[in-house]
Amino acid sequence: MFLNSTNNEQGSILLEALLSTVILSVSITIIIQSMISSLRAAKYTADYTVALILADNEINGLRVKRTSVCGVREESSFNKLDKKFICLLQTRQFDEPYKNGIEQVDLGIWWENGPKRNKILFSSYLLKTGHKFKADENLQ
Repeated sequence: MFLNSTNNEQGSILLEALLSTVILSVSITIIIQSMISSLRAAKYTADYTVALILADNEINGLRVKRTSVCGVREESSFNKLDKKFICLLQTRQFDEPYKNGIEQVDLGIWWENGPKRNKILFSSYLLKTGHKFKADENLQ
C-alpha cells in the first residue's frame, strides 16, 4: 500500500499525526490546570473551615467564661498546629445607653495563604452575668 501511495497521502498522514499530538497535549494541559485549581480551592476551603472552627471556639469560650472586661483588645495565635491563624478579640460597651449590661464582641481571624492574606470578621453581643434590664425590673 505504501509503495503505491503518492507523496500527498504520506504528507497528510504526517499532518494528521502532528495535529492529533497538538490536540492531545493541549487537552492534557487543560486537565492538569483544572486539577491544580481544584487543589488550590480545596486548600482554601480547608483553611476557611479551620478559621471558622477556631472563631467558634473563641466565641463559645468567651460565652462560657463570661469574664470579659470591656475595652479589652487581645491579639493571639492559636496552638502549635494552627500557628498561621491570628486572632484579634475586642470587647467594648454596647453603644446604646439603656442597654448597659451588653458588651459588643468583635472577633477577627487572619491567615496567610501564599501571598494573599485572608480574614473573617465577626461581631456579636454578650450579656453580663447577673445583670437585669430596666424592662425586666418593670415586669416583676
